Amino acid sequence: MKIRGKKTETSGVNQIFTPAEAIHQISKTENVRHVEAGVNVLLSERTKEIDRAKEILKTIPDIRLEKTNSVREMINNGKYYVDSYTLAKKIVNESLLESIRILKNKKRRKRG
Repeated sequence: MKIRGKKTETSGVNQIFTPAEAIHQISKTENVRHVEAGVNVLLSERTKEIDRAKEILKTIPDIRLEKTNSVREMINNGKYYVDSYTLAKKIVNESLLESIRILKNKKRRKRG
């Protein structure tokens, strides 16, 4: 089987390769991960970064117990105070920032 293609914006193929040659050409620029049954999976650099980040995240606990335990203790002892003005200010600011992000994304989509 031969892979033939025209040089176009979408394909970018301008040479004829057998499947084995195509894999060899790709593996020069991309890393190939070998999985069971001899199947090759191509991973981009971005995918590898995501995999590394996932591994790091697995080592971090979901809950920081030292923080949650101290807050829980303060609540139980009646010593936990939340300034309602500061809380309301943060909620409004976050809401405004989210609205700005949404508007910027809409503008980008219209341009793109």
